Amino acid sequence: MKNSDFENSNLFSASDFGFWILILGLFVGWLSILITNFFGFSVVPVALYFWLIPAMSYILASPPQGANRNPPLGWNRGYTSGILVVLILFAIGYLLFAIGKFWYADARFNRAYQFARAGYYKEAYEPFHQAISLNPSEPFYRDELSYTTAVLAVAAFEQKEASLAGQLAQEAITQNKIALTTSPNNVNFWKTRTKVFYALSTIDKKYNEEALESLLIAQKLAPTEAKIAYNLGLLYGRVGNSQMAIKTLEETISLKPNYGDARYALALYYNEAGRQPEAIEQLEYILTKIATDAPEVKEKFKEWSALSP
Repeated sequence: MKNSDFENSNLFSASDFGFWILILGLFVGWLSILITNFFGFSVVPVALYFWLIPAMSYILASPPQGANRNPPLGWNRGYTSGILVVLILFAIGYLLFAIGKFWYADARFNRAYQFARAGYYKEAYEPFHQAISLNPSEPFYRDELSYTTAVLAVAAFEQKEASLAGQLAQEAITQNKIALTTSPNNVNFWKTRTKVFYALSTIDKKYNEEALESLLIAQKLAPTEAKIAYNLGLLYGRVGNSQMAIKTLEETISLKPNYGDARYALALYYNEAGRQPEAIEQLEYILTKIATDAPEVKEKFKEWSALSP
């Protein structure tokens, strides 16, 4: 068989419809690697395919050395390879742009996060919004913004700016709601919702009930977390339900027997309910097994022991 006969019978002849299907399949496969790498991570074989697929596509689209082929439908392979190169460059450019955008969003969020953790909530407010505008689908950004906005709402309320306080309070609730809509089973988001409503209860006492309901949901999601149970007990006490406060704090110390704060809070509620022996017992447990040098606990222990018959 002559070389020309072999070339004309090549499986990947430019007139062969299967050639175009192959090129399209390679491109779609390569594009899927971009997507999976964005949402996950790359392993060595996938990384090899990332570079080999464009190379194979280019070789397939290029005419063999010295070949004289008729281009399909008036197109030549040089033009086809050019289109492929443009498409690949466009995809790479878009990917780099998206990565850069998300990186900058994270940078703005980190700046805001550091401000918020240092107590500079006013300075954190704008960078949080910038991060969200760059990556609006990230619920963690909105969750952190919600508490920052709630603190600013309380500050505005204390400065007698009722209108601004109301706007900020509504924004705080909305941002947390969006975060929870995206990730409804995230226990940390429910904790933040509790903190938001707890802070806003300074403006309106009705938010205490909202905080309590949010923390009850958090407890359902993490029933063995002692800190949630402890805060739930405190919230019951805040809304005037001392009986449930005592019950919840008792459950807390059963989850974590060395939880000094929970035992001290339980002692206070026992004393308030007229159950002095049990209150003293909790203080004694703290002083003997948890914190022997706690001055406040020592003072209460001496005071209540002197009153106890």
